Amino acid sequence: MSEKLSAASLLLTCCSLFFSLIYSDVERALNSEVKGFPEDNVTAIKSITKTIHKTLPLTLLSLATWLAFFPDTCTIICITLPQFTADPVAVLAHYDAIATSFVLVNVFALAITWIMFRMSFRLKRRRDLLRKPQ
Repeated sequence: MSEKLSAASLLLTCCSLFFSLIYSDVERALNSEVKGFPEDNVTAIKSITKTIHKTLPLTLLSLATWLAFFPDTCTIICITLPQFTADPVAVLAHYDAIATSFVLVNVFALAITWIMFRMSFRLKRRRDLLRKPQ
């Protein structure tokens, strides 16, 4: 289990690093000024399209990270949850920090995936808004 935790943590670290590298570009693109005519927004539209091309691979990487370790996370939860509901104190006596960390790493991978999907969707909506005449 510790090898899987190491692999999941490494992938989550990579996702987080890439996320931190593109975050300022995403914010800049989302805060671009909307002008009256689509012809005036060509530079902003190109910038947003470039940013979307950066966010999509990261979205897919974080989704793949989450999906790769999702079955193991479900197994850990399915084993632990009935034990916890039966006797919470006994579960604490057999606490497994590695399994708990593994589940948390996968939850964080899901969070980054969700954030990236939302950012990609917001970028697409912003680009569509810039393409329409005001």
